[in-house]
Amino acid sequence: MSPRSLAIYKYFLAILAVSALIAALVSLHRQPAIRKGSITTRWPESGDVVERCTSCHDGPHAAAPDVISIHPIESYGCVACHGGTPGAGDLSAHDGRLEKTNDMELGEAACGRCHASEEKLAYKGKDLAPHLAHGREVYASRCAPCHEANASHDRALPVSWMASAMTPTFAMQHLAIEPATAATLEGSDAAALEARKDVVAWLWSKDENRVRGYANVPGASREEGAEIYDAYGCSACHGSASSATFPAQERDDFAAYYIQNPQRARASDPMPSFRLSRRESASVAKLLSTTRSAIAADPQAVEASTPAWRDAKATCSADNDLEIAHAECGAKIAAKLGCGSCHEGGGPPAKGPALDAWGTTAITNEKIQAVRDALRAPSHHRSIASDQEAADVMVALAAKTDVRVVPRFDPSHAPYFETVRGDELLEDRGCLRCHARTSRDAKKIGDVDAARAKPPSLFGEGAKVQPEWLLGFFRDPEANGVRPVLHPEWVWGEIVPEDKLAVRMPTYALSNEETTAIVRALAKEDGGDYPYANPPVPSLSPGDIVSALVHVNGEADHGGGCMKCHYVGALPLDRAKTNLEMLAPDLGRVASRLRPKFVTDLLARPEDFVQGMPALWKDPAGPALPWTIPPDAEPKKMAAEQIAIVKSFLFLLRDDTRLPPAGEETKRPILGLSRPIFPLAGRK
Repeated sequence: MSPRSLAIYKYFLAILAVSALIAALVSLHRQPAIRKGSITTRWPESGDVVERCTSCHDGPHAAAPDVISIHPIESYGCVACHGGTPGAGDLSAHDGRLEKTNDMELGEAACGRCHASEEKLAYKGKDLAPHLAHGREVYASRCAPCHEANASHDRALPVSWMASAMTPTFAMQHLAIEPATAATLEGSDAAALEARKDVVAWLWSKDENRVRGYANVPGASREEGAEIYDAYGCSACHGSASSATFPAQERDDFAAYYIQNPQRARASDPMPSFRLSRRESASVAKLLSTTRSAIAADPQAVEASTPAWRDAKATCSADNDLEIAHAECGAKIAAKLGCGSCHEGGGPPAKGPALDAWGTTAITNEKIQAVRDALRAPSHHRSIASDQEAADVMVALAAKTDVRVVPRFDPSHAPYFETVRGDELLEDRGCLRCHARTSRDAKKIGDVDAARAKPPSLFGEGAKVQPEWLLGFFRDPEANGVRPVLHPEWVWGEIVPEDKLAVRMPTYALSNEETTAIVRALAKEDGGDYPYANPPVPSLSPGDIVSALVHVNGEADHGGGCMKCHYVGALPLDRAKTNLEMLAPDLGRVASRLRPKFVTDLLARPEDFVQGMPALWKDPAGPALPWTIPPDAEPKKMAAEQIAIVKSFLFLLRDDTRLPPAGEETKRPILGLSRPIFPLAGRK
């Protein structure tokens, strides 16, 4: 290259360097000054997240000192309350920030992210959490059916079931109760009475007579109903049998029909099915019928339910004072009142506007009063009764919308990203009324102090059980039962002795999304992997397999004697009839049900997980027990090695495995292992 060309080349390089420097300076001018400093916040959804808020913000915090004292920035970070995008390092970190954390209502929205379920959350002298929780409850029960795009409209009994479920007298009384219905049906004046009779006439015109005779089953009795009520844990949700009533019903036939399978009456009914027979359901209905107070028949209601009244014509104020049949007028009234919002088939749903933006503006006394007045209009069934309820609903809306900002996470980096909260479902469906969650001790149901009246604890369930098995269990508990003590029908068939009746896990009408959410929540809470890959088939030498079998099968020479309580394959009926409560689960289901790490931990420290299971290794980290082992099995030096081969052996078992009797492990083959193995004797 000539000297002239080289000079030109250097000149252009200098121009490019200066241009790059100018661009960098412009960029720096446009960005906030990045100072040193960052905070690490632990987020449940994605682990540790590094924030750089303190790179730009280092002034005194404006929050009340008492708030900062219990939420130190060094531990909680900034975005937990303020929102934003942690770690962005530029102005995009402010996207979606919560601007007014000192404002009481907006502050509650931020605090509610972590504290909504706590009994007490005080801020500026006000107990916040109950208001947020109450507002959410009111919104879900009274507002969401009309204002949520995907709200279910079969939360109440469908119209087609009304005449089967209740008497005309009860229906008339219910229609007159405020705030259950609109003001146009209240009162004792002639117009209100006529409107109620018209609605009853319409309801009885829809009667499909599908349940008659369901309570009249031979052998059904109140006494059997009381035994079933207590044994199956009904009191956990409904109270004692002496005070329990079937809500809003007066007919035993419908009660029996409903109890046997609630989802036949309404698809999303939260009441689960206990898979009772027709006789058992009729017995429970007879029990409930004796706890109800007798109600004298109302002649006006009885008249309204007759065909003659339904078909007679009269002036209908709901249809421009035209003369139409009473039943037809009742349908017009129901449509105007929006009964279809809750009762399927009750006229067109009265869908209201979306409320997604209601909580994004300041919550003022004037706005609360306006909401209260609007919600007390007849078209809203007077659903909000007080200023406090209106204020609570507004706070819930603030927590529901963009005011309650949550840092944005990439779902692919959030292993438990879900649209349904599994922990909330566990509460809503009453699971924790029967099952313990934070203790390994099983809860007792009713007054019966026996293993059959103690639903197992969910403590550590997410780290214990494989998700695939849990999914199947929630969908069909009867087909996936584990504990014989909770399934006496396995032993006695349909005729279970009264003293052997057990708490029965019900079948809930859960969607696939809801079932998955519960399983994910259990795994998340207990630190279990999800999604979960089934464990590979263990690779054990024939000698180790027979060695493990000897010590699972027998009691001699430090043997576990596991088969004294457990079994493999077919249920030992004779043993079950003599001591059902001592019969432990089928070991043939270990491979399809339990996680390998849990089995290892259980063998090492059974007292941490199961009451009454003995510890075989006093020191699971110490030397091996002096086992006598088959000739070509390798001796083990440490207890951990022995635990490992027993765990691996259990994962070779299947539901159809047949083990040889104790003492004959080296003489007979093991049938039905996941891979074949023959006895040591006679092998070349």
